[in-house]
Amino acid sequence: ILDGHSLRSDEFLSSPDLPDELYQKVMEALKSLGVEYLKPIFESLDGAVTYDDLKILRLIYLNNL
Repeated sequence: ILDGHSLRSDEFLSSPDLPDELYQKVMEALKSLGVEYLKPIFESLDGAVTYDDLKILRLIYLNNL
């Protein structure tokens, strides 16, 4: 994705099962805090989303840019 290639949705795991509100908070945090490091996002969400889920959500975010 970082090299400019997109992923088809069937190429990676399905989106983590999160409430819509939390999903939107993650996407907003990725937009405002950046995608390079997950720790600031993890901390801004008070650990409500695991790093594994954040990695998947980052892929989804980057794929939709």
